[in-house]
Amino acid sequence: MAAARERAELKAPSAPEQDELTERPAGFGELGGSWFTAAMLGLLALLLFFPLPGPPAAWQATFAAYFISIVLQSVPYILLGALVSGLMEQFLPSSLLPRLTGRLGVAGLPAIALLSPLFPTCECGVVSIGRGLLRKGLPLPHTLTYLLAAPIINPTVLFTTYLAFQDWRYPLLRALGGFLVSIAVGAVFLRRRPEEIFLPGFLSELPGPPGDPPKQTATTAPGRPAGLSLRRPEAPKRLSEAFAATKSSGSAEGGMAAAAAGALVRRGSALATHIRRDFLEMTTFFLMGVFIASAMKTFVDPGLLARLGQGPVSGPAVMMGLAFILSLCAEADAYPAASFGEFRLPAHMAFLVLGPMLDIKLLLMYRTVFRGRFIALFALAIIVGTALYVALLEGLLP
Repeated sequence: MAAARERAELKAPSAPEQDELTERPAGFGELGGSWFTAAMLGLLALLLFFPLPGPPAAWQATFAAYFISIVLQSVPYILLGALVSGLMEQFLPSSLLPRLTGRLGVAGLPAIALLSPLFPTCECGVVSIGRGLLRKGLPLPHTLTYLLAAPIINPTVLFTTYLAFQDWRYPLLRALGGFLVSIAVGAVFLRRRPEEIFLPGFLSELPGPPGDPPKQTATTAPGRPAGLSLRRPEAPKRLSEAFAATKSSGSAEGGMAAAAAGALVRRGSALATHIRRDFLEMTTFFLMGVFIASAMKTFVDPGLLARLGQGPVSGPAVMMGLAFILSLCAEADAYPAASFGEFRLPAHMAFLVLGPMLDIKLLLMYRTVFRGRFIALFALAIIVGTALYVALLEGLLP
């Protein structure tokens, strides 16, 4: 009986492992968000496909085409972003990013922008990756720089931009704009307190400054050092004793293999939980944005856009508004932009630079991390940075 109990204790995770893999309380995205998403899709299906007497209205086909096309091209990247975020959550050392950014300081902003192609993604999945980077201790300005640069300084995005316009200036100027605007916006928020930026639920998930006591977890009692479980206060000690007893009986290798297999299964389960939680939370707000964008594209007169887009100021302004409303994926937005042949190159750059940084679906996905007031300031900084870049192009290009 004693030997069986010792083997059972050997296979059980230690208290620090239990604390590390404890699932966070489910928020709106995992519980309420999934029900909201199902209800929204059901309502949309009834609205578009409910059999009515007579032929279907033209707006129904247009709305369905826009909605389905945006969803199909974007959802795989949301899932990819959740996967990358989960892998970082499980395997990236917690001290790596704070140590690197602490050494680089402000110079870490251009470094993050230049390294963003190492995590290639479009804006549909970048918010999930940004959440994972924040949980691993990456400072806010560096994370904001990554959020804005990664969807643009992306080999696939730049290649499709060249294919759409058949002009090397477009991918080059687009990458330059993404690089400059992302660094400028990141630098604007160098001196901000976390309490002014993050939602309370997400703020509790972030690591504190160096030297701060660890945050209490769901299995840690107040006043008790982090890492000691309520039910197993001596788990690390008993685990070492069980391991010594197993080793002395000649079955150390089998015990270690079982412990390693158990740890691998627990990590896989935690990774799947993380992906499911982030994907549901992002998809809920993403679908809200796609619904609004599809409605705007369906009911706004396209001739009005052509009439407004002739001037050096109104052209970029219209294209920036269009990029915000259409909420297209960065890997496919160059083709719609190229279809507006009446607009000049700076106006196209306004569309191609602003769109992956700020649109309706991104604005709603930012709401899963940031407070509303900070999102307003963040959006204003993106708009001003993009406008200044376009004004620079207007002055430099013939």
